Amino acid sequence: MINIIIFSVITLLLWYICNVYIQQTSRRLFNLTYVLFVSSISSIIISILKYIHETNGNCFRVLTLEYINKGQLSLFLVANVATGLINLSIQTIYTSKEIAFFIVSMYILLCIVFVWIFNMYAIVEKDGVKIYDN
Repeated sequence: MINIIIFSVITLLLWYICNVYIQQTSRRLFNLTYVLFVSSISSIIISILKYIHETNGNCFRVLTLEYINKGQLSLFLVANVATGLINLSIQTIYTSKEIAFFIVSMYILLCIVFVWIFNMYAIVEKDGVKIYDN
């Protein structure tokens, strides 16, 4: 737990230094500040979830994360197809920040809805093969 928090703080500080002195974080161009930003935010979220799990024990489960773990391959494929469809239909590089945020939010919502439906119909993956339980 402490290692994740230390990693979060270090990457957040490095992100801030790079953002101020080297170049700003850009969604249009892959750069070091973007990698540091995503790493720091992801590790902060992981540390928060780990803290919640340790304080509440097994009585608290994040079902969405469990569902994502169950259907990783299918979610990966659906997310890639959705990314392709979005990139073919909208020139995201020229959109405003608000529209880009809306697109990413709807993309995440689509992925979450997919994994919930995937679990609701009890579609289980075993060695890359789908097995329907219903």
